[in-house]
Amino acid sequence: MRLPVPEKSQLVLIGTSQFQGEFADHPLSAVRNNVNDLASVLTDANYGGFLPSRCTKIFGEEVIGPEDILTRLHAAAQGAKDVLLVYLSSHAVRGDAAGNELFIALPKTDRNHPAWRYWSLAFDDIRRIVRQSPAPLRIVVIDTCYAGLAAPEAMGAEHMQISGTATLAAVGPNHRAVAPKGDRHTAFTGALIRLLNRGVDGTGPLLSIADIFPHLESELASSELPRPSLHRSENIDGLALVSNRAHESHRVPPALTTLAEHGDIPTRLAALSDLSTSYAAANPAVQGLIREAVAALRSDDSKMIAARAEGLLADMTVGEVSANYPKRLLAQLTYAWWIAAGVIAAAGCVLVLWRLDWYLPYAAVAAVPVAVIGYLGAVASSAIFPAAISKTDLEGRP
Repeated sequence: MRLPVPEKSQLVLIGTSQFQGEFADHPLSAVRNNVNDLASVLTDANYGGFLPSRCTKIFGEEVIGPEDILTRLHAAAQGAKDVLLVYLSSHAVRGDAAGNELFIALPKTDRNHPAWRYWSLAFDDIRRIVRQSPAPLRIVVIDTCYAGLAAPEAMGAEHMQISGTATLAAVGPNHRAVAPKGDRHTAFTGALIRLLNRGVDGTGPLLSIADIFPHLESELASSELPRPSLHRSENIDGLALVSNRAHESHRVPPALTTLAEHGDIPTRLAALSDLSTSYAAANPAVQGLIREAVAALRSDDSKMIAARAEGLLADMTVGEVSANYPKRLLAQLTYAWWIAAGVIAAAGCVLVLWRLDWYLPYAAVAAVPVAVIGYLGAVASSAIFPAAISKTDLEGRP
């Protein structure tokens, strides 16, 4: 299982919260929070699978009409070479009472007007743009009334599921979505965001849409809310949306809380020992939290705590340097101080040989291998011993 390739993937979130037509008396203030908060989860620097720079947020009340939305969606879809994820949230209506057409409401959507379809977002147009994307993996998440109409099965045999696609719908084709008054999110998207934020126990370090769905369905059902639906091709299961925050490697060690809440020295020393053990198995984000907490204790009032923190931080640094030894070694090759070490070694050799009555040019030639050995020795030692490396080198100086 893998996350999206960030530089080749696109995330598009479309939502409308304010209306002037048929739904003027039924605003959906939660939709704007849906879009913003879901985008934050999916583009999180430590856990998300998408880049903020490749995330497009479109609010229906801020555009002229459906053509503006479709134009921006098309541009993003064509720019996706790995994963395309499209999220939709708004009111929605059927094309007619018995039909399977789904229209996403925009501010001017009003079925009392004969041309109301032209002021709505036809899901068929969205589906067509998504299918024409060069991205091999495409996901649509739809949180509207009658969202189940977006499922391939609802469109008939000619619209059967295409390889590399998934459609996650908030409700079935004959159900209305729920937006509890006063809640920050609509019911379906709120449950999805909470699940992505807390992760799933008992699964791997990454979460696919297949991993998420049973828990999403269970949470909504336990609150007596409409059941969502998921329609997917098998090869989409190897794609993760986010890292699993409930996995051991992403879990913040309890020892960090112990350090913050307890003042007695034995308890804090034990917590530092626990952090030393859990550091190696943690992911980079958690490792950063541990290093920050330990570094802060170097100036602790207790000399025992300060000394233990200093030693633990040094161990973490050595481990980091050792794990990246080839990269650190290459980073040191052009470092001016190590070149100077070679020059000084050569000059010393020339001086010694000249004082031993060597012919000066011969002494200079003999000093060349000494210079090389001195230079390489300085480079090697700098990559091994963190004390010899500057702060910028530890951060990966090019």
